[in-house]
Amino acid sequence: MVYVRDTFKTVTSRILVFVIFISDAPYAVMVYMVMYLQYSGLSDIMAGIACAVGLMGGVVGGVGGGFAIDGCHKLNEKYGRLLIGVLLLFLRLISASLLLWHPLRHGRMEWYHYVQVSLIGATLVTPQSIDRPILSAIVADKVQAVALSLNRVVAGIPSSLTFVPLIGVMAEKLFGYVNSHNPENTTGNHAMLVNATALRKAMLYVTVVATVVNILLYLAMLLTYPNDANNNSPAPKK
Repeated sequence: MVYVRDTFKTVTSRILVFVIFISDAPYAVMVYMVMYLQYSGLSDIMAGIACAVGLMGGVVGGVGGGFAIDGCHKLNEKYGRLLIGVLLLFLRLISASLLLWHPLRHGRMEWYHYVQVSLIGATLVTPQSIDRPILSAIVADKVQAVALSLNRVVAGIPSSLTFVPLIGVMAEKLFGYVNSHNPENTTGNHAMLVNATALRKAMLYVTVVATVVNILLYLAMLLTYPNDANNNSPAPKK
């Protein structure tokens, strides 16, 4: 109980739980991306290539974003990480909206679609380079490992169990996704179009809502983080 209390005793640490929870929502979207692209008319190979581009974007964004985040932190230790986090989330919001707002034309992806997928991939990984240093700055050294584990257990696992089923339910119940248990239901261009549209809308709404909420939580931490980090700093030796 002492570890739990020390982990969540600050306002920022409590906000961070919701940040981690909501940040994992776009990962659930990527689970459905291949299926959406296939229903949109792409071959299995091209759908796989598109997702590979997203993964490569995650690699580049994870490394390059880490350097950028550290650079912003050096410029402003109070707000640098959070401000670039907000910028990255806006970039994800724009990229995902452009990709999912309209259906793919003629069952193909243009070059700018690959750019959008890579940017989405990059902005999925990079925020973790923000959340972990913030957590380290607001909890005592003795509970660093426990705090990270608790946040993943309390927020990360429930997020995975929530958003993947949520997208499926939204696609089927709200947007008319045709259940594929009966192969006859998914034959023909009309059924493929219906399913592609249903998945696209479900992914769009989850991504947009989750990203907007994430931005608001980062903005809230701009108000709480400097004070919490300062209180956790070791007292200067006399």
